[in-house]
Formats: sequence, structure tokens, C-alpha cells
Amino acid sequence: MSNTAKVEELRAKAGALRAERPVRLLARGEVFQSLFNGALLLGPLAVDPEFANRGHGRGLVREAMDAARANGLGLVLLVGDEPYYARLGFVRVPAGQIALPGPVNPQRLLAAELRPGGLADYRGLVTAVAQA
Repeated sequence: MSNTAKVEELRAKAGALRAERPVRLLARGEVFQSLFNGALLLGPLAVDPEFANRGHGRGLVREAMDAARANGLGLVLLVGDEPYYARLGFVRVPAGQIALPGPVNPQRLLAAELRPGGLADYRGLVTAVAQA
């Protein structure tokens, strides 16, 4: 399966992961493909404040990570709060190893390895993959 096809499958699964009740979206996440072969950029993620601290956001992240792993991807990247995402297996990307275009606080660039040593395989600027 091509990387583009994998991303489309993950996007479809992410759409199915949205926890909803009539009329109101409780939690939402997006999945994007990066230029790095086998890496996934996840976000933005949001949970309705009324439903915060009930596991909806963590559930979205875990489901996206499981789907990425099942599709053979080795790394998930996101920009977020390290104390929150650390409990889901994310660590700060070492300074200068990976960069996102535009203004991003490098201390908020986080990665979760989907296979041992996965983070060491990635370096450079993350850019979008052209869609077929």
C-alpha cells in the first residue's frame, strides 16, 4: 500500500474515531502525512471542554497510533504539551533533529515511536507529500 493510500485509510479511521452525540462533536483529531517515509503528523486534536478529562482525547490519540502501527508506520509526530502527551508515549524531539515549517516552538515538537528506535530514523524538515 502506498503512503498516500495509508494516509487516506488513517484519515477515514480518524473520522470514525470522532466521539459524537447528537448535534455536538465531543472530540476531534486530524491525520496528516509527512514527507518522511513511514511517519505520521497528528493534529490538531480538540475535546469539547464540557467533556474534558474523560479520556476522549487520549482515546483518539491511541486509536490513531494503533492504526498507524497497523499500517506499518514507524513514528507519530505532533505539536503539543509534553506533560500531557508523555503518558501516551510521546517524548520531545531532540533539538534540531526534526523541524516543521513555520513558527513552531521546538520544545513542543513531540514524537512517539511505533517501533523501537524509530525516532532515530528521522531527520530534517517535515513537508507534505503530494497527493496522487
